[in-house]
Amino acid sequence: MASPAEMSSIRSVASIVIPVADQDLALTFYRDTLGLELRADFAPGAGFRWIEVAPPGSVTTMALALPRGGMWRTVGGDTNLSLACDDVTALHGRLRECGIDVDEHITEIPGGVPPMFRFRDPFGNILQVVQRDRRATARPTTGSAQPRSPS
Repeated sequence: MASPAEMSSIRSVASIVIPVADQDLALTFYRDTLGLELRADFAPGAGFRWIEVAPPGSVTTMALALPRGGMWRTVGGDTNLSLACDDVTALHGRLRECGIDVDEHITEIPGGVPPMFRFRDPFGNILQVVQRDRRATARPTTGSAQPRSPS
């Protein structure tokens, strides 16, 4: 019998939806202020618009969507999304200079955790930025994660 991993046809994370109240304002913020690339912007009909942005070179996109019909929860709150950058200090300063609501200080946790901070978009959605740690990305994996058995 094939394992669940062998049977899976899931190959990547396509997009993460960030609920917004105004898609034009969201596009301006994420593209023009944060410097993300516009990957999709189309209206399939019925007053619906689909916008995707992403960091340059990223496969996974962020969809900037209006909540509708119970989908994509309400606007504002923690997105549980972590973005990576090479220099947290420089980005933190640049976002502050742009008037973006960023944490006052960069969080530094001992023990190898990379420095990080959080910021809020114009709708109160919270995103985290973590400094990319090249040492962490070079570590070999020692095995695959195994699902926990139900208790």
